[in-house]
Amino acid sequence: MQKQVHPVHFEDFSGHQFERLCFAFMRQRYPRADVIWSGQVGGDAGQDIVCNLPDGTQIVVQCANVQFLKFEKIRDDIQKAANASSGRQGQFLVITGRPISVTLRDRIHDEAQQRGFLSGAIWSGVEFEEQLRLHTPELLRRFLEGIEFPELSDQLDASIMNSAQGAALLEYETSLILTSRSFSVSANYSYSRIVDTVDKEYAVTLRGIARAGGTGESGSQSLFDVLIECEYRAPNVSWLFLPEPRSPQGDLDDGLQCVDYFSSSFVHPIVSTTVYHVDNCYATVEFGVQGSRDTHAQNSGASEMRSQRAAQRLQYALPPIVALRAKIASVSRPEDALPFFFAAIVVTNARLFVAMAERDAVAVIDPRKIEEIGKQVPFVLWSQGVGPDFKLHAQRQFATLSRIAACESMQFIEDHRRSAGEARWVLPSALARRIEADASKISDIADFGRIFVVNIDSLSALLAHLAERFGHMATTLKNRPFVTW
Repeated sequence: MQKQVHPVHFEDFSGHQFERLCFAFMRQRYPRADVIWSGQVGGDAGQDIVCNLPDGTQIVVQCANVQFLKFEKIRDDIQKAANASSGRQGQFLVITGRPISVTLRDRIHDEAQQRGFLSGAIWSGVEFEEQLRLHTPELLRRFLEGIEFPELSDQLDASIMNSAQGAALLEYETSLILTSRSFSVSANYSYSRIVDTVDKEYAVTLRGIARAGGTGESGSQSLFDVLIECEYRAPNVSWLFLPEPRSPQGDLDDGLQCVDYFSSSFVHPIVSTTVYHVDNCYATVEFGVQGSRDTHAQNSGASEMRSQRAAQRLQYALPPIVALRAKIASVSRPEDALPFFFAAIVVTNARLFVAMAERDAVAVIDPRKIEEIGKQVPFVLWSQGVGPDFKLHAQRQFATLSRIAACESMQFIEDHRRSAGEARWVLPSALARRIEADASKISDIADFGRIFVVNIDSLSALLAHLAERFGHMATTLKNRPFVTW
């Protein structure tokens, strides 16, 4: 007989019980974080629970298990929490045991960002229940069976989980985060690639699509494709990245690619006084193997190849996405052919470190000192080389650009871009001719060598930033290029 899973009735929880459950969840969900239950002593300053992550950011949690949740109350809590956060970037999270509206979700997200948080989110009762069942099922079992909460473990996970289960859970959690950020999600985005003269099919784990902008009767919107490759590692594994010597620091916006060459509209750079820094890296080494904590992986070469292959699968999947979007633009009405955006992300449960330049490079071989030779970070921007094989792969994917540029709709777009002052060498027909003649010219369309690597705990914050930047550019399209000729 199939066992039925009954929903949790959070409305039966007292305020103290609900906060205690949220506190227990955060303690076990983020075992390496300093989790403080401010609400249990009153005077919480808009933050019932504060989760200080090892990377220096915060998750500020407000528990609101009430029947009618008013935005005005949450707005006041966000303002008080922002004043008390000492400028630490992070997420403001509301956990409630009741249903919530899309409007309330959007207003909380916008208010949190306006107050200086990287993102704002709210979990309904159903969403919180799913988080509990996914990450801490023992809390639900013990609570619903009337047994007191156990002592909270400082271990990442007391259960034994094989790699297949871990990979499935990582993919599932990633898809939930994408959905919570208003991306439509599909699994196993496939593409073809020629290897040793054989046309082989490959796939990346997930593809998310977000939409923004859109004016006029058609309601067409710009699209943002996010390709994700999930890489599950044993719980004690860390990745140490080596910073780029010439430009170790960059901007998060550098990993968000925009293509407007096949549109009658133009994207202008975002003018902002705030720079969201990210470490630019060029190589990685893996530390830790299952059953041997803080030791260098005995198969570090193979492990490094795994991370490299994950990034490579994403890189090779990008040209087919761009070619597809260009083809769609060519069969659309000129006013509906809008700029499109993309980003590639490796999501992992491994801890991420960036080697500190002032440390002795020889120390890298001593894995026991990883915390001394590297700083822990939520994400990095990994530069991938664009070699001859990739250039030929992209050239094959863009083989249809000449036909696309010759179609009636694209000819109209090209005439419009030329009259608006666009440089003639970046018009669709010129791009097609150059790439057909020289595979290295694929970089004229976009930078295909930038891959984000993010720890799953920071994926939501990264997506929030990228989606906000995408939304801003998609809703401020111009009729003339940023630089005219």
